[in-house]
Amino acid sequence: MSEKSENKNPDTGSAEAQIEAINRRLDKLSEHFEKHPKDKHSRRGMLALINRRRRNLRYLEKNK
Repeated sequence: MSEKSENKNPDTGSAEAQIEAINRRLDKLSEHFEKHPKDKHSRRGMLALINRRRRNLRYLEKNK
């Protein structure tokens, strides 16, 4: 995470922190799909993460 997350009280609720965490999970999933291309159940979860990231980015555009 960012420098803020190194504190005792990490920032996990802000949209920026959530997007950063989602990006890390998506990176790991993309590596997973290179090894397991037929894993359709995990692909569904990845699509849900992509949609969550898209909603958070839209929220940031509107409110910043």
